[in-house]
Amino acid sequence: MKRKDSSLVLYIGLIGAIAAMHFLSTSFNSALAGIISFLLVIIAAVCIQERINEHQDRICKHGVYNGRTIGEDGKLRCHSCQQEKDEQQKKWEEEKRIAEYKKQWKMQYEESIMKARENRQIGLSISENSIMNLTPYEFEEYIAEYLKKIGFEDVSKTPFINDGGKDIVCKYRNQIYYVECKHYKKNASIGRPMIQKLGGAMAANNISNGIFITTCRFTKEAVFEAESLHIQLVDGERLFNSIARHCSLDGNELRTYSVICPECGEPVEFEYFGSVYSKDCKNGHHVAGAFNQYDTNTRAKSHRGYHRYNDGYVRYDRDSDVPDDELIQQTQGD
Repeated sequence: MKRKDSSLVLYIGLIGAIAAMHFLSTSFNSALAGIISFLLVIIAAVCIQERINEHQDRICKHGVYNGRTIGEDGKLRCHSCQQEKDEQQKKWEEEKRIAEYKKQWKMQYEESIMKARENRQIGLSISENSIMNLTPYEFEEYIAEYLKKIGFEDVSKTPFINDGGKDIVCKYRNQIYYVECKHYKKNASIGRPMIQKLGGAMAANNISNGIFITTCRFTKEAVFEAESLHIQLVDGERLFNSIARHCSLDGNELRTYSVICPECGEPVEFEYFGSVYSKDCKNGHHVAGAFNQYDTNTRAKSHRGYHRYNDGYVRYDRDSDVPDDELIQQTQGD
């Protein structure tokens, strides 16, 4: 029953109840008249209750009559109800604004990830191409200059012919190093005899530390031999990554990159060739970088940073690498 008709029904019900009781009292026995009269009174009571409910519904929860209706000023008659409405509107607008910002931050995050991957690939291509296009003699010259750049001192080259088993002599943290350089195709390999030759040159001059740098790979026998002779091995993969860090893109070295947190827009800095693949921003949101352990050639640790593979070769483990400004690990205390 509609509330707007409740008054009319109420009046009709009361008049009908009185008339029915008068008629029945004269026409039927008093028992039947009483039952019918009781039913009519119930109907009338229901109508009265609806009228009362309608009146109560006009009172808002703050006790103001017609408080949820709009007044002449265009606002709700109840000041508290209007405040709640305004706060809800502000909350909705803020949520909408944050959602728009998050949409922009997500797009910026994806763009920064794509840019970092593109820059890293460019750096690796520059690094690999610049090395593989060199002659063996130019490769030795390049490595000598590169060792100076990353912190080695007193770097000097030995004669290209009859070098005595070493191509470069240098110092690092007051320790003398013998360095052997081999410029081969990427799919070639360095075996035990070449490692033994460098080790023999070190033993003849009482030198404790050596580095063998190549553009190809090392066999497992070469790795085991180098382990016993305190010789650091730098294969092509590690060499290209190390040199790529110092490639210049738009005037900046390829060391770090920033991504935008998709939750709050805060910039988060990562290393192109580091071993940290995700971190929290200043506001505590977890942010993934552009690369993972597979992109940065991380391997399981074994044999001083190398891991044996089914093809018989071993490859360098990025997780056991030294800080980015250095090419080698210290052999002191090994």
